[in-house]
Amino acid sequence: DRSNIFELNKKRFWKNMYQLKPDITSTINDVGFANGLIHLHNLHGMDLTWDDLLRIADRFPVVWTLHDLWAISSNDQHPYNGTGSIPTKKRQFILHPNVHLSTPTQWLQDRIYQKTKKLPWLVKYGIDTEVFCPGSKEIASKTVGLDPTRKRILFLAKNPERNPYKDLNTLIKAWEIANDNLDSNGYDLYCLGGTPSTEKCKDHYFKILPVSTIDREIAAIINSCDLVIHSTLNDNSPLSILEAMGCKVPVIASSVGGIHELLLSGKAGWLVQVKNPDQLAQEIVRFATGPRYHEQKTDVAYKKVITEHSLSAMRDAYLGLYAQITA
Repeated sequence: DRSNIFELNKKRFWKNMYQLKPDITSTINDVGFANGLIHLHNLHGMDLTWDDLLRIADRFPVVWTLHDLWAISSNDQHPYNGTGSIPTKKRQFILHPNVHLSTPTQWLQDRIYQKTKKLPWLVKYGIDTEVFCPGSKEIASKTVGLDPTRKRILFLAKNPERNPYKDLNTLIKAWEIANDNLDSNGYDLYCLGGTPSTEKCKDHYFKILPVSTIDREIAAIINSCDLVIHSTLNDNSPLSILEAMGCKVPVIASSVGGIHELLLSGKAGWLVQVKNPDQLAQEIVRFATGPRYHEQKTDVAYKKVITEHSLSAMRDAYLGLYAQITA
């Protein structure tokens, strides 16, 4: 049964189950999962040990979707390190014949293969394209209580003020440089995902909005903005970029990780160097002063999301993988 999939990404559930019975494979059988496969996602901070996971792999087929370089890193605390020797038990699990790896980008696929000589399946992330779809800026702004007449840049990140993998500092510097050039034609800067605050910089506002887990609210915030900027130090396949692409909101992003694949090396958005506020500011100014500057790229971005990154596309890719594993 293809729907008989158990996901080990619910830390609290597995902590409780593990306390009930140390034999993890018996625990799985006791909850009615005697046949099928197990799909793993992030294992960072899991209560299960590598010995537990190896016992699972001895008993069940396993798909492990890798979202970063943690699997091939010697440092269990840094998901984008990817350097050093892979710990023995982790390597044994990766190379176990019953463990099938998948990645959402070729960038990550290549790095996993270079380190392990085991080629992961490529399954791209999917988003709900019925929610993250083009919308009216005026209607979206009113929906989330924002002024539809003001120009806005949006940055989406969890705890953007202190996130070690994102680069809010470079974005703020670029925003200030761009607004100095644009004067009254400049932008407000909104960050979604942090501690709410508001600051005024000359005639423009820097606002941090709280985290939202409601997709329709996130989509409305995206559609209320003129431009999404993903300023980052490390990344793989950010969903926020795909969500903006689905809304046909232009994207400027740091050229790291798998981002160039999402933006088709610049055909579906704009790529800038990491920690280069001057280049980022230049792109913001160019965007603001060229009214038709973005239309072709947003059209390409939207078509890419619809054809390659819908939920149905991701579902079908995983079902094809499951079918081959369990055949």
